[in-house]
Amino acid sequence: MYDVDSKNESEKRALTYEIKEHILREYPYKTELHAHTYPISPCSEFSPEALIETYLKTGVQAIALTNHFTHAHLAKSEPKEFAKAYIGAFYDFRDAAAARGIRAIFGAEIRFAENSNDYLLYGIDEKDILPLCAYLPLGLERFRREFYREGMLLIQAHPCRDGMTDMPLSLLDGIEAFNLHPGHNSRIAIAARRASEGGLLVTGGTDFHHPGHEGCCLMRSRELPTDSHELSALLRSRDFALEVSGSVILP
Repeated sequence: MYDVDSKNESEKRALTYEIKEHILREYPYKTELHAHTYPISPCSEFSPEALIETYLKTGVQAIALTNHFTHAHLAKSEPKEFAKAYIGAFYDFRDAAAARGIRAIFGAEIRFAENSNDYLLYGIDEKDILPLCAYLPLGLERFRREFYREGMLLIQAHPCRDGMTDMPLSLLDGIEAFNLHPGHNSRIAIAARRASEGGLLVTGGTDFHHPGHEGCCLMRSRELPTDSHELSALLRSRDFALEVSGSVILP
């Protein structure tokens, strides 16, 4: 489509700009893939309502709420109690988003008892939360074998941070190489290499918790996903781009 080799340096710069603008036009919809709210994620400084108000200035049309869902949560409350609270927090988020014209997408950032790894799970809905609780003590392999089903998408979040454990790539659908949480060293280049070596899907997200970090990394797409299942299918298609504060990445 673009003949780069025949151009001089000035023409190449102009062409680079043209390509970038073309991508932004062709992929106009912006989705945050990784965000947290309290009280379910107590590390977040934002309520569901406050997160929506903050994200309005980023121009996003959809946000995946991926609150923490860990084995430690179940040590503090019964599974039914936690599942009810988790789902209720999403409903609060969904209502706040709808009031401001933003689509709320159901997701989770799960952590099993076996280590400190985190996994973003898409392609789920409310009915999955209570049965998922039973797998948190059992580990990734058992989860993948017995709970995971077609249509779900399991992405290891920030796999190269301190304290993470390498797991068999065959248990993953993808890697969140471009985790843009400013408070952590996610070793983005190493994570991207790991994904490439495994032939895995590459995603990115803000991992939003704190003021001033909103919209650091967003997905851009041709179509806007309406729910977690459509988001999973869209990511699997690999027909998307990432935008890091105005810079375009083709994963």
